[in-house]
Amino acid sequence: MSEERLIILNDDESDTIPDKVDSEQVTKQMRVSITTLKGRYMSEDGSKVDYKNLGRSAEFKGYCLLTSLLRYIDLADLNHNQLKCLFLNVYNSLTLHAMIHQSAEGKIPNSPKDVPGFWKIHCYNIGGSNYSLDDMEHGVLRNNKGHPSSKDPQFLEDDQRRHFILTTLDPRIHFALNCGASSCPPIRVYTPERVDSQLDAAAKSFLSQEVKVLEENKVEVSKLFLWYGQDFGENSLQIITWIQKALGSDMPELKTVLEATDDPIILHKDYNWEANTNK
Repeated sequence: MSEERLIILNDDESDTIPDKVDSEQVTKQMRVSITTLKGRYMSEDGSKVDYKNLGRSAEFKGYCLLTSLLRYIDLADLNHNQLKCLFLNVYNSLTLHAMIHQSAEGKIPNSPKDVPGFWKIHCYNIGGSNYSLDDMEHGVLRNNKGHPSSKDPQFLEDDQRRHFILTTLDPRIHFALNCGASSCPPIRVYTPERVDSQLDAAAKSFLSQEVKVLEENKVEVSKLFLWYGQDFGENSLQIITWIQKALGSDMPELKTVLEATDDPIILHKDYNWEANTNK
């Protein structure tokens, strides 16, 4: 992907460069702004977005002004949980920004997949480096594993962004990221102090809706487990075991599956790629 093709949505050269930016304070302000947008322009559960009114709101203009400060933060000032929350929250808000940007070019896409390279081209400058949606997910949040369709890491050895990848891959992030499609997990706002319990809740909520035991050896799951199965386990038994632990007592029939077979069959639900607009 050439640098020229990137759409940097917080790159306003007319801005005055601040003398000093408090990185932690900027991330807090971002969380407050995103929470406001969520409360006023999204469904209560965060699954649907009123892009039309969001894009022309004063709150969104304020959010965009805040994103310009992301260029001047120092990611080295943030601890692990702060870094994790920053990229979880900004991934979701950049997706909103990208959809609104596309609407300015014509209309809200019927699906993010209708925009060629949607997750590769839309990005923010964060700390002086450009991060696309793919960079945030497959580079920072997934411990630089790279896109599932690629054998290469997202950031190569000479890429300075490698300094800020999370040291471990937490599979629960897949239930926190919203890519603009209807089948995606809903948008929530994550805080460093509570991120572990928040991710537990996000995983349990998503899985309880998406996982279904069909027979004693067959389990239907979201296609997220097709694309990112390697993040949860090396085989179907490990994947179902991970799901069963995440759900705990909420779905006892999963334990029955694990007791009945050491080779459960996983079936993947169709994924609804229609835009998560409230139309």
